[in-house]
Amino acid sequence: MEQVLRGQDPEMDSQQVDPSELRAAPRHTLLIRSAKLLIGNSEYLCVLRDASDTGVRIKLFHEVPDNQIMTLELPNREQHRVEP
Repeated sequence: MEQVLRGQDPEMDSQQVDPSELRAAPRHTLLIRSAKLLIGNSEYLCVLRDASDTGVRIKLFHEVPDNQIMTLELPNREQHRVEP
């Protein structure tokens, strides 16, 4: 299951994005990189597939709860709040 997540950047949110094109910035393919999706008290292992200035595409291995605050934690412990 792959999901596209968008970072919470107010400057980017003010820009209009064509719904047929989900990314507002060029996407960069990454080497496969592991990360964690933090939701409440739970941690979900995920794999980063690619990223842009406005979002990332991740592969999840579990269903995650809807309508929850989500934080993406990178291996260096850097955290980014995200939404589907």
